This record gives sequence, C-alpha cells and structure tokens, in this order.
Amino acid sequence: MSIKRSDNYWWNAAVSSWSTSEIYSTTTITLISGVQYEWKIIFNSTIPWNGGYTYTITPKGQDKALNSEDAVGTLSPIDFYFDNSTPTANIALPVNGQYRSSLATITGTSWDPAGTGGGAGKLDKIQVHIKRPAYGGDPEMYWNGTAWNNDYAENSAVYWTTATISVDGSVSISSWVYTRNELNSNLVHGYTYTIRVRAKDTALPCGNTQFVFVEAESSVTVVMDKQAPVLAITGYEDTYSNKKINPQGNWSLSGTITDSPSGVSTKDNIKLQISRVENGTTYYWDYTVTDWNSDPANREVSPTNTNWEYTFTSFGKLYSDQKYMIKIRAWDDAVPVQNGYGSAYPSAPSSSFIDDIIIDTTPPTSKLNYPGGSGWSAGSLASITGTANAFMSGADKVYLRLWYIDSSNYYWAGTSWVAQSGDYITKTMASEIYTSTWTYTFASQPTLSDGVTYYLTARSKDLAGNNELSWSTVTFICDKTGPAVVFEVPYDATPT
Repeated sequence: MSIKRSDNYWWNAAVSSWSTSEIYSTTTITLISGVQYEWKIIFNSTIPWNGGYTYTITPKGQDKALNSEDAVGTLSPIDFYFDNSTPTANIALPVNGQYRSSLATITGTSWDPAGTGGGAGKLDKIQVHIKRPAYGGDPEMYWNGTAWNNDYAENSAVYWTTATISVDGSVSISSWVYTRNELNSNLVHGYTYTIRVRAKDTALPCGNTQFVFVEAESSVTVVMDKQAPVLAITGYEDTYSNKKINPQGNWSLSGTITDSPSGVSTKDNIKLQISRVENGTTYYWDYTVTDWNSDPANREVSPTNTNWEYTFTSFGKLYSDQKYMIKIRAWDDAVPVQNGYGSAYPSAPSSSFIDDIIIDTTPPTSKLNYPGGSGWSAGSLASITGTANAFMSGADKVYLRLWYIDSSNYYWAGTSWVAQSGDYITKTMASEIYTSTWTYTFASQPTLSDGVTYYLTARSKDLAGNNELSWSTVTFICDKTGPAVVFEVPYDATPT
C-alpha cells in the first residue's frame, strides 16, 4: 500500500520520511476464509500527519503468481483530509465588561484555521456556556438552555448549549448567533454573568474542540442593570413648599439622580423639559432659540452636570401668573437603551414630574373696608375688615398696624401699646384664594382714648412671597363723648 500526501509526497516507511517518489509498503495478511484476506501494516515510527493536507491511501494486492492488482485497473484508493487544528469562536456581542439592560441574543464569529498544508477544516457546531457566579446568598449556577441549575459539574455537556451557525453547509468560517427566548427573563438585575463560547469542527472521531478561552474574546463578563435611574426634582426655588414661586432673577433648578450598578456617566443622558400653560395651550421651552414653542418635539435640555443642576437664565421669558411644569428623564450606561428603562418622560406627577407650579412675580393688593376712611369716629374697635387680591398664587397674610401719635408713635401690640413698630396684627388668609374679603377680630380690643386720632394700615403678602408695594391707610378719631341737647325755645328762665 502507498500513502500519498496532496503535495505529491509519499510515505517511505523504510526511512520514516516523506519522499517525492511513489513508494508502496508491504503489509501483513491474515486469511479470513476461502480466498479472502485481511491486511494491515504497522509502521516502525509514527507518521507525521500534517494538518491541512489531503491524504490518499492506495492498497495494491499481488498474488503468488505475481499478478498485480494495478495491472488490471482495480485499485481502490481512499482520500481523507487530516485536520488537527483547533477551531476558534469569539464573542462579538455582548462586549466584555458591559452593563446590559437586556440580553436576548449573543453573537460572534468562528473559524477553523488552515493547517500547514493550506487547507482548513469544517465547522461542526458552536456552543455557549453561561455561568452566574455566587451572589447575594445565591449559589453559583449554570444555564442549561432553559433554566439555571448546578446539578452537574461546571463544564458538563448539558451546560454547553448550541448556537446557530449563520452559513449553511460545511464552511471553515462563519458568524453565529445564540438566541433563547427564556434567557433575558432569567437574567437578574445586579448579577454578574460570565459567557464562554467554543467551536468544534467535523474532524473524526469526535472533532477538534476549542478548550482555550481568552478574556474579552471567547470569554466575556457582563453585569445586568434592568432598573432605570431614580430621579427627583428637589429644588426649584419653592421657598414656602407650596409650588408658588417668585424667582428674583435666574431660575435655579436641581435634583438628584441615583443608579446602580451602571450609573449615569454623562449629563447628556439626562433631559429636562420645562413647560407652561397659557390660555389652555401648553408651551415648551426651546433653549436653542431661548423661546417657547407649542410643539413638544425635542424641546428639552441637558442639565449642567450629572448631579443634576440647571439654571434658567432667560428671566424675561418667565411669564408671571401662569402654571409651569418640570419633567426630568434619564437613562443609564446599560445597553441597549430601552424606553421601559427610563428614556421616556413620566406621564403622571411624581418626584420626577412636578406640575402646577405657579410663577408669580406680581405683588398683591389690599384695601381696608372697616373702619372707614378719614374722619370716622369710634368709641371702640372690635374688628377690622378689608379685601385682598393676590392672583395667581393666592393671598397668604395681611399685615395690619394700628397706632397713634403722642410725642412719638405708639403701636397696638395685642394687649398694650408699645413704642416699637412691628407687624403685631396679622390676618392669615385661607389657602389659594385669589380675591377675598377678610375679617380680623381682636382677641383683646385696643384701648382707645377719646379725642385721639388713630392710624390703621394694611399690607398683604401672597403665597409666592410677593409683598404689596404700598400700605393701604385709613385714619379715624375716637369719640366716646355723647352729644349735649339744650332747649332754646321755649326759653326756661328758671330751670330746675
């Protein structure tokens, strides 16, 4: 028999090397039955089978009469390809070290390298192994294609599940894809997963199988982050915690953002939307043109930093006595970005959606109704009445001052007259009433002196902190002396 290599070399058993001349080696034969024999040959040294070559084995029989098989054209050569190269599979997605919001598909490439003879083997299958290391009290587990368990050793065949080779037929190089409907739903937020992939070729008897795994190539580790960042709007100059605000210049907005495990590494992943309502129409702030627009598309801005903070600098565009809304949205560093994980604005009021903010920079006004205007006389004063107008935030308080002058000013402080001026009399208004009539009843009536002129002033403050610009003032004279009646006609000359 002869052994020919595809580069036209023949094995020379006598010298244990390849030769350029055709050489047949003698075999031993064993009679099986009748005229049927079994032949075999045992070489003195191992044949150096080189990968990448096709080999042809040609047996040639010869009987005792020296009749040679090749003389009658009955040779039956067999060809085989020798493949001793280990195939390789690498992972393209996910990327090593990624934070993943989901992972339903794993993809990559695979190839069987050419041997020294230039030929390459054929891929048989790609297998994926996924491990979930011990975490949070849970033991180390392995994916069997439908669920996690650790019933067998880590590298047991049951945990190497098969991917799909993208190119049909016997090929030496191809992409591959691994998809399991159950996989993503079984990946837990905050857990780390190690994914390995191996290739196997068609070489007999059991195929060359990849056994070396290189980090970031055939072995990757990912961390699942399935939860959106937690956002809160904590500051918008709401001094009185009532959503009634009075910016004195630039409007400062701020809040908090927390996310684990991936985090938010750039402010561009945070978007802020500011809107207002005027006559039933909602307008959205467009920072690119520093003006309002009724179209909400792309009317958003990133804050100054990832903490987050933002300053509305167009103070002249903050129209008073209107309702405003602030919304914040964000997405973390996990991939892919998904709407369900925080990239959409909230639709209902929450910590990241503050509605019904009233910006009110208009000072309120007030008027005293009782006691009346200048010249009014009273022997006592049990109550004071008036009106207040505080659109749109509503009136908060009306500050009253009652005083008289006697070498200096004296003010009613609730139970006595004092020389130090102050807002001793305060009427607290019902919440969020724009225009109202109010009454202040003294717990202890002021002690008024007959013939003395008294002064009463009122100044209101609204729920946004605006103070009335001027005092509403009335004066009155205390008159405790009744009138005297005298008869003139008829004249009584001797009154008794």
